[in-house]
Amino acid sequence: MMWMQEVLLAIERFPNHKHVFCGDPGFQLPPVRQLRDDARSLVPFSVATFPGHVQYFNENRRGKCPKLLRILTMMRRMIQDGEKSAEQISEWTMREFEARGRVIPMQEAIHMYEIDRDTVLVSCHSYADE
Repeated sequence: MMWMQEVLLAIERFPNHKHVFCGDPGFQLPPVRQLRDDARSLVPFSVATFPGHVQYFNENRRGKCPKLLRILTMMRRMIQDGEKSAEQISEWTMREFEARGRVIPMQEAIHMYEIDRDTVLVSCHSYADE
């Protein structure tokens, strides 16, 4: 997720370029707030800013496994309903994966990680050192 200010800056700096923003608005983690951003009033990206310029592709290309697709569909439904917190959805998801034996313990994941080949994306710099 990006801040609206970042999107508008990219469009302003490159006015003659075609801009393509891919994602799943409404179903992403919020943008990361950097220390230098605290003084500004930041607004999360919104497709409503670009009426008539948004094209939706609703085919799920992530989950080909029917069991995974069921979990993804249920997670999306819980987000849309708004009745469960992010923590409750996360806990439900972990229980679903644990029940299927699909959780890799942290030590095993660390052992599998190859620093010269793999990249780990995190929402905060402090998580990168864990």
